[in-house]
Amino acid sequence: MNCATGTGPGQEYHREPRSSVLAVPAAPADFAVPSSPVAGAPSPPRVFSEATTVARAQDGDTDAFEQLVRSYEADLFRLGFRMLSDRGEAQDAVQDTFVLAWRRLPSLLDPEAFRAWIYQLMTRRCLNILRVRVRRHTSVTSGPDFELEARAGRPVPAGSTTDPAAAAQTNA
Repeated sequence: MNCATGTGPGQEYHREPRSSVLAVPAAPADFAVPSSPVAGAPSPPRVFSEATTVARAQDGDTDAFEQLVRSYEADLFRLGFRMLSDRGEAQDAVQDTFVLAWRRLPSLLDPEAFRAWIYQLMTRRCLNILRVRVRRHTSVTSGPDFELEARAGRPVPAGSTTDPAAAAQTNA
């Protein structure tokens, strides 16, 4: 049985592996229910602790996962934008990260480690985007091998994207 401790001593929630049943005790540390000011008015929805929300999402609760997305998407976007300096790529990275998080959420052993885990997924996704970006900008006509051939007096390949003035000086 998987157990995770709530925020206070002696407060736990228990979840059976691969079960859609989650037993959550009605304890103040697990959720807060503000009292309704008007008698007979519907009470607002319960606000669960993050660990409880993660455990519910691990059990397939899409509403719980949506709550996690709403609480983390702005921070993850800021991280992505700082790393990538591109708004569109940062938005794509956030989306890719949440898709990956949904797929791998059952493998997360400690629901309280969700914040560090989701940030790690986002950081790795951004680093992969930067690696692809570097490879995409590397071409045959740049780099140390091309410069060595140009200095040796070898002709510049046709269709080269190098500066024509520099190529003329090298070939002269």
